[in-house]
Amino acid sequence: MNPFAGGGMDLQQMQQQMQAQLQQNPQLMSQMLNNPMVQSMLSDPNMIQQMLQSSPQIQRLMDANPEMAQILNNPENLRQTLEVCMPLLVVGS
Repeated sequence: MNPFAGGGMDLQQMQQQMQAQLQQNPQLMSQMLNNPMVQSMLSDPNMIQQMLQSSPQIQRLMDANPEMAQILNNPENLRQTLEVCMPLLVVGS
């Protein structure tokens, strides 16, 4: 099933559908993280910040947790965090 073939599906519905698919198929996360396009996006801190800023859930998280906002709003901190987390996500999938 294609998570982007929803026609009138909004972003939140797509996100929920993707989460459900990831829970059903843990290898999907590894496949996504190894995708060259995803790797390129994740290596660009500005792209990640744009994605984070477009998420109301992340905005609420940052409003409630200033320390998290400091990490997510600093490109160097974000890059370092991703360098540490990405191998764990790929291996853990």
